Amino acid sequence: MNRLFDFSVEQEVIQVNYRYSLGHSLGESFLSNDKVYSYINIPKNASSAAKEIFHEWTPANFQNVQDRPTGEYIVILRDPTARWISAMAEYLVGKYSTLGPKNNGLDDQEIYKILDSIVFKNLLFDFVVFDGHSLPQCWFLQNLKIDNIKFFYFDETTFDRICAHTNVYKPNNRPVNASMGINKKQIIVKYLKELTSTDPKLQKIIDIHYYADHKLLDLVKL
Repeated sequence: MNRLFDFSVEQEVIQVNYRYSLGHSLGESFLSNDKVYSYINIPKNASSAAKEIFHEWTPANFQNVQDRPTGEYIVILRDPTARWISAMAEYLVGKYSTLGPKNNGLDDQEIYKILDSIVFKNLLFDFVVFDGHSLPQCWFLQNLKIDNIKFFYFDETTFDRICAHTNVYKPNNRPVNASMGINKKQIIVKYLKELTSTDPKLQKIIDIHYYADHKLLDLVKL
């Protein structure tokens, strides 16, 4: 997990804490112009498409009092395993991670060779959470009252339902994350789907790491 550690001495007592250096911080949101709604940005939950939908809304940080909506927060939740698979593809070869650009020069055969490595698989399922894209979804909802959140489960109708709820115009063609067209990502996604679907032990590891997200999904009405 990529972290930055902060060090300080307060009243002669050593203090150390860490913050995620991941490109996605707690509080990222978009506030509607009338300040009634706030969309909370959770990476790998159709966030790229949502940013296009809410492009006229104001970038905000819900941790700031002035950036909080008078109405409700809009949150998209996704199946934890599907989201993790997408997050790993982004982390390994995507342009929005720290490692992805460094792997840009690898060809498809080199990607296959890495995926087939026992060391890679052991490392993958030992860490599970590597950067902001794979942080639990509930991490991005800290300090919010659950009754102030309108949750939408991610599927093909998500943006139809959100736009109808917020009265936001929806383009005829849903925005698409262009980076998902990268063949290297598709290779990784296919590999991890097969791996988690055929090995119950590995799937259990993912479920344990995202136990908090499963609890959230069981709790909220979607």
